[in-house]
Amino acid sequence: KEESEKTASDITKENISLYELNPYLKDINNIKNIYQLSPMQEGMLYHTLADGESEAYHNALTLKIKGNLDISILEESFNKLIARHDILRTVFDSKNFNKNMQIVFNDRKTNVIYQDISEENIDKESYVNNIISKDKKNKFKLDKDILIRLTVIKVDKNIYSLVLSNHHIILDGWGLSILIFELFKVYNELKYGYDSNLPEDIPYSNYIDWLNNKDHDSAKEYWKDYLLDYNEVTEIPFKNNLEKEDFKNSELDFILEKNMVEKLEKIRREL
Repeated sequence: KEESEKTASDITKENISLYELNPYLKDINNIKNIYQLSPMQEGMLYHTLADGESEAYHNALTLKIKGNLDISILEESFNKLIARHDILRTVFDSKNFNKNMQIVFNDRKTNVIYQDISEENIDKESYVNNIISKDKKNKFKLDKDILIRLTVIKVDKNIYSLVLSNHHIILDGWGLSILIFELFKVYNELKYGYDSNLPEDIPYSNYIDWLNNKDHDSAKEYWKDYLLDYNEVTEIPFKNNLEKEDFKNSELDFILEKNMVEKLEKIRREL
């Protein structure tokens, strides 16, 4: 039985013409949603297109992993996260519609970039830093790329450096740290059979729907009335305590018992 072809009304609430959709017709059955950008995304898209060499919106998180890491399972785990989160399967179109749009695909997969330098007689820290620098220069193409990538470098026996990078238009630094947490929850589920117990994902399109359904006029009137008699100059409080305190960075490594980790995860889910 042949799969019926979707139409614009099947994949978007936006008023999109067939002409605008034409570049995507061959992939239309793999499109889940098309919707507007948030104001913040609009700004990031504009600045990215205006300055293609800027690294301002390149997020990167680097981790050192100790243990026997299974790269094939890690790659499978990474692709499961891409399947779980709509925003990781999203591209941004600034040319084909009457306004900027983000397109969510049903299915997208990627590969983990893997290098093994464990037997190499080189300055491994410099090598990893060079990989991070090259990753920043490898710009994401917002209209076609999967906007997140994972690089794994085996630097010694059972020691790995992981570099998870993305464009800020899909994920901020806080979200990236959550994604790392989910990545290893899924990895442990696939490798050891532990229940990942991840919460239901809320798609970013829900936030855009909420923005579009807000009564902007009433909000404007509220603040206009609230600030009606406010005539004072608003100053940003600032106090320089740098001369009084001598702060030093340090690292603290510790191991949490399994029951403590479970309690912390429970608290996180309830927040």
